[in-house]
Amino acid sequence: MTNRGVMVSIDVNEDLNRSQVGSIKYSVLEALEHDPFGQKAIIIADADLHKRIQAIGNKLQEGHPIEAITEELANITGRWMPELPLNEKQTENIDQNKQMMNEEEKQELENINQEQSNHQKER
Repeated sequence: MTNRGVMVSIDVNEDLNRSQVGSIKYSVLEALEHDPFGQKAIIIADADLHKRIQAIGNKLQEGHPIEAITEELANITGRWMPELPLNEKQTENIDQNKQMMNEEEKQELENINQEQSNHQKER
């Protein structure tokens, strides 16, 4: 658990297909919806990560120093998050598809994007 939420690792049967695992993860997320930390929960259904998180729990119970736990969390995060080069000179995002459209098509695409983003905010 962090100040941003909680990481929940679930151990699922390896014979389940991706859709079934997704349904289980969603059910867990729904169960945590009203918990203050659960609202931003990250649900994990990966065997390796599950074992790593169990190891963190064991280290906590054994009274290991916090550095051992944060190191393991850093390893987990490092496996999840790709390293991207820093781009100090960020260029404008040029939508090449828009460059190929005429003005009417551009406006239609813009209207669709606006409509979809408004619906997203209402949820």
